[in-house]
Amino acid sequence: MRKSLGPPTIGIVTALPREFKAVVAMLENSNVVELSTKGADQTFMLGALPSKNGHHSVAVLLLPDIGNNSSGIGAALLTSNYPSVECVFMVGIAGGIPDPSNPSEHVRLGDVVVSGREGVVQYDIGKMLADRLVAKSPPRPPSARMLQATRMLSAFDYKSKFYEWIDAGLKVVRASRPVESADTLVRTDDSSIAIVHPRDPQRDSGRPRVFVGAIASANQVLKYPARRDQLRDEHRAKAVEMEGSGIADLAWTRSIEYFVVRGICDYCDSNKGDDWHDYAAVVAAAYTRVLLSSLSSPSKSLNRRNVLVAVAVAVPAAAVSAVALIHGNSPPQMGQVYIEAVQPPVDLSIDGVFIGRLTTDLPFTTVDLDEGNHRVLAESAHSQYERLVQLKRGSSFMVQIPPLAK
Repeated sequence: MRKSLGPPTIGIVTALPREFKAVVAMLENSNVVELSTKGADQTFMLGALPSKNGHHSVAVLLLPDIGNNSSGIGAALLTSNYPSVECVFMVGIAGGIPDPSNPSEHVRLGDVVVSGREGVVQYDIGKMLADRLVAKSPPRPPSARMLQATRMLSAFDYKSKFYEWIDAGLKVVRASRPVESADTLVRTDDSSIAIVHPRDPQRDSGRPRVFVGAIASANQVLKYPARRDQLRDEHRAKAVEMEGSGIADLAWTRSIEYFVVRGICDYCDSNKGDDWHDYAAVVAAAYTRVLLSSLSSPSKSLNRRNVLVAVAVAVPAAAVSAVALIHGNSPPQMGQVYIEAVQPPVDLSIDGVFIGRLTTDLPFTTVDLDEGNHRVLAESAHSQYERLVQLKRGSSFMVQIPPLAK
């Protein structure tokens, strides 16, 4: 029997099927949820990733298309359907920005780059001069919590677990790390001349290094090494991609956190190809798992800040004493029931009193009830689900309504 995971607090957005597949390979207890709305259906993969004190409940989305516009819309849909999400990750592949003159900062194929304090630089927004575009992207700092966790990881021995999950992920997606000779870097001014990678004592042979730095983002594929180097010199960028800015803007407007994790698959030059795509997707997904495992997940009591409630009708006080959980804890004489519909819409009643419809926009609700037994009934057009909840004072209870037969 599938255990209840609780409402997702981590959202992960992917742009390509291979990125989605790599992330799903890291999940535990996963299942698909399809939400029908006006327009395109929305399909999410729900599951768990380990945390310091149990697990994080995670919702994963595969975007319908690439680009910052698509990622911003996708992240908005994810956080609308799951408003319990506190941090949105963009996880996938990207072009790397090498620096062969500086071995300690030299990004190579198969490495991981995560967004540093500078966050994401949208380099196709700015002032057009006669010879170039000067990026004027507004600052969107990433999650301080995730950035601190990244710094803490680097201070301890996390590599064995990281490498273990890379190997496990590669088996699931049936891929392998390309041979070392496939990591070819050429001169910026002459693509016929290869550059020898500098010796890097911080690098384990055949394994990725993790870099923290600015990530350059735009609605265009970059295959121009001179522009790549310019992004490195002007913005200290270490990776180039096409979705991070949309995620950053959504997070800023929703007042939630974001974080970008990218596996490096090319150098944005004439050698750009697909050979490293699967490996880069897996290392990004594996690092995301290891990073989250170093953090505590929200308390199982669900008493988190800014929990949104999806009840749109008046509830008689005799049946339900309170329907809210905003900026505080449940009253001490009450218990709390958290109800989530895996496949909304469903009509919800408690103790014979209609509470409301759990919709595709807000498929859950939090209800404060007196201590004792309560009958929870969920109904669709042709089916119903009933659950007896035994609630104790000051405690919480999770009810996850499974898909109801049509």
